[in-house]
Amino acid sequence: MGKCCSAWLGDRDNCGDLCRGYQKLGMVVVARVDPHAVHEDLYRAHPEWMAVDPQGNIRHHTVMPEFRLICSHGGYNREFSTEVIKEIVATHGWMAYSPTMGRYRRLMIHKG
Repeated sequence: MGKCCSAWLGDRDNCGDLCRGYQKLGMVVVARVDPHAVHEDLYRAHPEWMAVDPQGNIRHHTVMPEFRLICSHGGYNREFSTEVIKEIVATHGWMAYSPTMGRYRRLMIHKG
């Protein structure tokens, strides 16, 4: 089980490139991650992390049905995505992370 990147990025690290460019300009990077859907391999490894409908069927992403939706209260957010975000912060030098842009959009986690 590994972290999946966008198939459209190939080997590029757009986040890293942007962060380095902004930091060279003296700007502080604040980022947002939206971990709500997963690839097939992560679904197969952890079906218990997925969101289900009232009949117990795994929910698929409405725009990209090959992706499965995660349960926002499950292990994906509590275990997996937390480690991914820690790695991104350490790798790219983000100064803050916003876990949501919804009704709690003022919530910000600052590095320090």
